[in-house]
Amino acid sequence: MPTTRGFYYALYSYHPHRVQQSVGQTSDEGSESVASFLRKEAVADGDFSLTCSRHSLESLAVETELRDFISRRLSRGAVYTGSGNVVSVPVKDLLAPLSCYFCLLRVNPQSPSDASASAMSPAAASSTPDFKRRSREYVVCYLTDRTEIDLLPFRSELDSYAHDLQGLLQQDNPADSSQVTSDVVSHLQTWHRTNLYFVSQSIECIGGRLPSVLYAALCCLPMKVTCKDSACTQEDLHRFISACSLNALMHAQTAQTQTTQESANSLELIDLDMHGRASTPAESSGGQASIRVIGDECSVSITTTNRFCEEWALSLRSVPDKENPAIVREIVENYKLKAIQHMNTLKRLLRTAETDHYTLYRAFVFLETCGMGEVLLSSATQEAQDAASTDSFEVCKVLREFIDSLPAKSRLERKHSTTPPQFQA
Repeated sequence: MPTTRGFYYALYSYHPHRVQQSVGQTSDEGSESVASFLRKEAVADGDFSLTCSRHSLESLAVETELRDFISRRLSRGAVYTGSGNVVSVPVKDLLAPLSCYFCLLRVNPQSPSDASASAMSPAAASSTPDFKRRSREYVVCYLTDRTEIDLLPFRSELDSYAHDLQGLLQQDNPADSSQVTSDVVSHLQTWHRTNLYFVSQSIECIGGRLPSVLYAALCCLPMKVTCKDSACTQEDLHRFISACSLNALMHAQTAQTQTTQESANSLELIDLDMHGRASTPAESSGGQASIRVIGDECSVSITTTNRFCEEWALSLRSVPDKENPAIVREIVENYKLKAIQHMNTLKRLLRTAETDHYTLYRAFVFLETCGMGEVLLSSATQEAQDAASTDSFEVCKVLREFIDSLPAKSRLERKHSTTPPQFQA
């Protein structure tokens, strides 16, 4: 279980004093009013109050310095809703600065039945008394004084975690924003365990089946996760698979061509056989992609892997300092970057191979030596097909037919386990 030492949090209630503006002016008066409003708002940027609702910092002096730092950021308009920032906060009493993630949360901006408020501009809506009565704003901070841990690689997970906190604050008592419920406190206390250590805990939980799970994540296959009586939770495994997936990067163009949101969410790589029939990597492995964890036992239905994923898994399991989540996450991001570089290299070769037969051979050699040729060729084929690029699709088809005509030992490396997965009841 990860230690709580060196990890802190702070939640501030933010009360900006908005500039009042009348609504319903004529067009001539409106342009003049907007310029006047902007001038007044610039002067009033520093007119706000910041109250600490809850914190776990070691001393009041550290909290005061943190509040002063956040106040300066707020006065410059450098704190945003929906997307947080990671910065270093210098503290006089500490030898090293604190690594701090902070984000602005706005809860209860309007009632669901208030259709007119949604049509207002943010400035006009915030100046109305009803909006002021309902709207509450907070600044959440997650901090660590462990210099070896960098929070920047975990910013996307922290953004999502801050969004979940916003939902809990929505249920709090609007009359007193300085008081928070026990659910909010529990959510704040477990931020580091949820957002930093999920990678290392998932690796330990999956064990020897890690290459197959990485292969499924690399192919962006949907994974069904079931956990029971395990230290690693279902949410940890989902976060790990999402962190290793290239869905947002390798399939951005393909997802835009889908006619419905449902088809975009269920996107899979299409693997063509020598007869032109389509089959997914999950079908090639002989089962639905799923992970079942019961106690210390982990079973993975998909048994397909490749050399790239085996090297990736070996690097993750060979980390000398497994207590440092930043190192483990850096390895994940480095291999994802390597996979993206391989994909870009193949795309360049395929474009040139449309008119150059020697480059077609170079593309085959690259697919044979990169360690993940099956995944790259399937992805490139699907992308060319969805983009209606006939030339690129024909090049991929020629490569596929040539590879399938080779002896089994000479084909692109993609390993299959002959032992079916054994799920415990």
